[in-house]
Amino acid sequence: TDNIWHWWLAWTLYALAATATATVWLTPISAKFDKNRGLAIAITLAGTGVAGTLLPIIATWVVEYHGWRAAYFVVGALFAVIMVPLTLFVWQGAEDAPAKADREGHVRLAELPGMTVGEGFRSPNFYLVIATMLISTLAYVAISANTIPILISLELSAAQAAAIAGVGEIGWLLQP
Repeated sequence: TDNIWHWWLAWTLYALAATATATVWLTPISAKFDKNRGLAIAITLAGTGVAGTLLPIIATWVVEYHGWRAAYFVVGALFAVIMVPLTLFVWQGAEDAPAKADREGHVRLAELPGMTVGEGFRSPNFYLVIATMLISTLAYVAISANTIPILISLELSAAQAAAIAGVGEIGWLLQP
């Protein structure tokens, strides 16, 4: 609808979902690597930066020459081409952890150190992390969703605006 509160609600829900998405790909990376885990996580998280740099440029080009419907298809196809093989051939989450049998012969997943789910939900730190991620994601979305239109209003072409937005170098344009 045209109600501004629907817009805010939709982006708030997106921010909440985006808060948890890193755990989706960091869990299997953490499970798969014992040595150089930090490097593996860094390389994995770099994919977000690469996508954030290239997708505005690719999507703007596709929109300009083939329309917005084609851009949705191309962006979805790019993610599918990358993520489907990774999911099928590399994925290993906690559910794939080696099982151990206790003294009575009952098979259990390997016990990991840390809090239980209930303890985590009762921890104030959990809610601080959620609040911080929500605020930062909302701020990021507010900036990124408006960067290209702002740059176009400054009489840049859509391709130039997408290239600048992709690398996040808007600051030099807005300085007096």
